[in-house]
Amino acid sequence: MDTEVRGTPPSGDIPTHLFVSREIATAFVERYVADQPFTSTGERVLSRRSLLGEALSSTVTTTDLVLADVGFAVDLDDARRELTWAQGVMWPSMSDVPMRTIALFADRCPAGALGPARRTTALDGVDGAELLTDALAPYRVRVPPPDGLLVFINYRSSDEKQAAYLLDEVLRGRLGASSVFLDRRSIELGTDFTVTLTTGVRDCRVLLSVIGPRWEESYDQDGRRLLDREDDWVRVEIAEALENNVIVVPVLIAREKLTAAHLPEEIRSIANHQCLYLPGQYREPHVALVVDELLERVPVLRRHARLILGSGGQPA
Repeated sequence: MDTEVRGTPPSGDIPTHLFVSREIATAFVERYVADQPFTSTGERVLSRRSLLGEALSSTVTTTDLVLADVGFAVDLDDARRELTWAQGVMWPSMSDVPMRTIALFADRCPAGALGPARRTTALDGVDGAELLTDALAPYRVRVPPPDGLLVFINYRSSDEKQAAYLLDEVLRGRLGASSVFLDRRSIELGTDFTVTLTTGVRDCRVLLSVIGPRWEESYDQDGRRLLDREDDWVRVEIAEALENNVIVVPVLIAREKLTAAHLPEEIRSIANHQCLYLPGQYREPHVALVVDELLERVPVLRRHARLILGSGGQPA
C-alpha cells in the first residue's frame, strides 16, 4: 500500500521507529504534536532540535507485516519490550480522528519490507519547514524557520556602500539576521576575515552583487583598477560564488547593464545574469521593492520569508 513514512533515526543509520500513515498530516501529528503543549498564545511550537536529521519519505510496503492493534496510543519503547512478536503497532489517532497510524519497529522488519523511497524531504531545512507548516496549520503548530545563511551581500565600499547597508537592513527584517551576511556586521573581531568571507560565500544560497556607476572604475593608490587585481575581494567573492554554483544576482544602480568585455574572465559571465535595478536617487522604499522582487523570484528565499511571516513576522 502507499504510505507516508516518518523516520526517527537514533545514533545509528537504521531508525528505531518508523511512523507510517496514508496521510502526511497524520504521520506528523503522531510524531510531533500529540504531546506538544500549547503556549500562552494558544499555539504549539516545534523546536529546531526535534527536526534535526528527520525526513519524510513516500514509499510502499512490499510484504505483509505483523502488527499489534492496541486500540490507543502507547509508549513505543514499552510496546516494543512487551509485544516481542510484533513488527509494529497500530492505533487510532487521537489528534487526527478518524485516521489510524502505525509505528514500525524497523529492526524487526525484513530487509526490503519498504520499497525504495519515491521522494524524500529533509524536515530540518526550508522545504521541510514549509511542508510541516502547511500540514500542521489546522493544529495551531508553528515551525520556526531553519537557521543558516541565505544571502551574502557583495559590494565595493568606494561605489555604493549605502545601498549595501540598506539591502542588509531590509533583508534582515524579512529573513532574519542570521540569514544575511554583510562584512561590517558579520565578521567578528579577531577572526581571519579571509576564512569568514570565503566560508560565507560558499555557504550562502544567493550572492547579491551591488554594482553602481563607479564599480569597474575604482583604482588603488598605484592607479591599477581594483577589479583587475586577483586579491580584489569584490572579484574574489563573485568568482567563489560562481565556482560553487551559488546564485549570483547583480543589483545595478543608476545603470542599465554590465559589459562583459570590461570584466575579468573569471567573473565575465555575470554580465549575462538577470539583474535587479535601483535608480540613482534611491531611498529605502526603492530598496524594499527590490527585496520584494528578489524574494518572489528566488524560491528558497520566498519560502523562508513565508515561514518568518508565519512566525508572527519575528525572525527565529
